Amino acid sequence: MLWYAQNVEHAQYTIRPWNVRLEQAARNLGAGPWKVFTTVTLPLSRPGLVAATLLVAIYVVEDFGNPALIGGQYTVLPTLAYGLISGFGDFAGAAVVSTILLGLAMAMYLVRIQLEGRHGYVTVSGRGSSIPRPPVPTAVSWACFTLCLLLAILIVMVYGVLVLSAFVESYPFNFTPTLKHFATVGSNFVSLRNSLVFSLVAAAICSLFAVLLAYVVQRKQWLGRGIVDFVAISPAAVPGIFFGIGYAMVANQKALDWIPREAIIIISMVFWNIPVGYRAALAGLQQIDRSIDEAATSMGASSLRSFRDVLLPILGGPVTTGFVTTFVRAITTLSVVIFLFTPQTSLATIRIFQFVNDFNWGGATAFTVSVITMAIVVLLVVWRIAGRRVNLDEVASG
Repeated sequence: MLWYAQNVEHAQYTIRPWNVRLEQAARNLGAGPWKVFTTVTLPLSRPGLVAATLLVAIYVVEDFGNPALIGGQYTVLPTLAYGLISGFGDFAGAAVVSTILLGLAMAMYLVRIQLEGRHGYVTVSGRGSSIPRPPVPTAVSWACFTLCLLLAILIVMVYGVLVLSAFVESYPFNFTPTLKHFATVGSNFVSLRNSLVFSLVAAAICSLFAVLLAYVVQRKQWLGRGIVDFVAISPAAVPGIFFGIGYAMVANQKALDWIPREAIIIISMVFWNIPVGYRAALAGLQQIDRSIDEAATSMGASSLRSFRDVLLPILGGPVTTGFVTTFVRAITTLSVVIFLFTPQTSLATIRIFQFVNDFNWGGATAFTVSVITMAIVVLLVVWRIAGRRVNLDEVASG
């Protein structure tokens, strides 16, 4: 549901850029609403819509949690890789499967980047237009409203059932109210605490590192910037299970036994989420005139001080976007950490996965509700401190 909401917003963003004069001119030349949509609106929005579709496809291809929990006997590449390791200890075979999965995701991601780059050709002018957009037929408006309403009802039902099952004896057979399932949360509080601490640390490191990396790439001239730029955005196409297997194979090397497992988990979360904060920071830096930080350096400030005192305060939005997105993805990830945790570093998503496998649905739903509540509280605190609300299209653009 989350990736669907993000990409609906992403698709809406791709439809906005062109000047409404094109649609208005088509109407003035006698074209009807449907003709305008099929010959003007749809062709201009097609690159962005296809890019959004590919983004959804990437999320579906690399998803591990949903197929693992509800797929039953239906096997996909992520669950196949997990089964090879958990059932047979076949890291080599799992690596091969994950590499195939990586190739599929990377191919779709490269096509998406190319299409997103193309939609810049549309007529974006430097000044706004006072011409109103041609009216949409009433029937179309009501049809869209009905479709969105049905989708909203479906989402509310899914989360409503989740919350209800956490507070009743045994959904859907016994609806007697109870809090016994949350006793499971209390007895496994360490997992919940680990998820919160690891996610917060990873979010803080990732957001600051992404902004610093964007500054070095966008503001400095040096050989290899293009390679670094590609490496920084490529984790967006790397499936979480591929990350998890890779870090697990590295962590099992004797030479790295001195690294705490907590650090390995946090590092995996950081580098898996770099692209979001990096792209947000690049977009923010491109909107800041170079003369602003050049004025600071011309007055004797070093490049580091110019970045710290001038650019970083202006880039509060991208920093917050990177922090929020990394935190949400880190606290809800399963595929990245499924091979990295130990009994001392177990996470909430791991415990939920184990409860479901043990058919303890009450404990699983209570744990899920606790994680969602904890994430919402943290996001509210971050938004309060930041003094702004991070737009959904900023979060989804990565």
